[in-house]
Amino acid sequence: MNPTESESSSIAPHPRRIWPVFLVIAASLGTYMVASAAAFLLAIFLVTGQLSLDQLRDPDTAISVTESRLGFPIVVVLPQFALIAPCIIAAWLSPVGFANRLGLRRGNWPYWAWVSAMLATPLVGMTSGLVGGLFFEESDHLKELTRIFRQHGTDGFLIPLALMIGATPAICEELLFRGYVQTRLTDSLGRWFGRRITFPVGRAIGALLGLIIASLVFAAFHMDPVHVVTVFPIGLFLGWVAYQSGSIYPAMLGHFANNTLSVVITVLAPEEMPDTLALPSVMFAFAIFSAGMLGLAGSVLASLLFSHRPDHELI
Repeated sequence: MNPTESESSSIAPHPRRIWPVFLVIAASLGTYMVASAAAFLLAIFLVTGQLSLDQLRDPDTAISVTESRLGFPIVVVLPQFALIAPCIIAAWLSPVGFANRLGLRRGNWPYWAWVSAMLATPLVGMTSGLVGGLFFEESDHLKELTRIFRQHGTDGFLIPLALMIGATPAICEELLFRGYVQTRLTDSLGRWFGRRITFPVGRAIGALLGLIIASLVFAAFHMDPVHVVTVFPIGLFLGWVAYQSGSIYPAMLGHFANNTLSVVITVLAPEEMPDTLALPSVMFAFAIFSAGMLGLAGSVLASLLFSHRPDHELI
């Protein structure tokens, strides 16, 4: 082996298996669906004190559950925890270590860049919603979510509701999609392409494909067609943040900020503006735009000043 071959071999590590990623995705979907059904049954029993086939056939039962301060958190939170069970198990068994496999590390961005990503994400979400609103009508699912949020928010439950919808997906979905799925895909695909092309180029191609695939899976898990389209750009941005920073913590902060603001804006929006894809009030829109542009500038600056290190160097 000549020196060039030796150097190339040391730079481009042996590729890792990619099939466990898709196994975890399938298992996560399965556990989420099963947990959703189980959580709904549990919520019915706790809210009504009974459980029968007649209740399951009655559409008013679902309304009673989602309007309950006990039932709604159950049907939201428990499935989210079930969603991440497979990736938690897979990360625990991973030879690279639990924290590294899930991207739970300090990374290479300073804390001000984390805040920048948090400020930028709602702007990405607002822009995506506005563009989506030009081509799609709000789905029945999104309309029902709007009704539920407003019902809870106007009954004095706004802060707990916003924190629940903000924090639970921010933690659980980031652990699965940016943590396990994207981290493993960018690592595996980067190594695979790196052994076939010049390693820096191959790693970049693999990272881009991993980011796109993880974002597509993230969007698809939202299931509602309109929601899938509008959350895909958010997934791309959060994936870029996670990759460039070398950590999923900034993506968690951005996800939390976007969801929390979405709930607050939905609840506080005038009743004559029920569409969640519409432009929020001028005050909210100006605040999101101003903070978001500042956050985008900070995120781009951080990506230039604190370049991403290859995954194999981090682990």
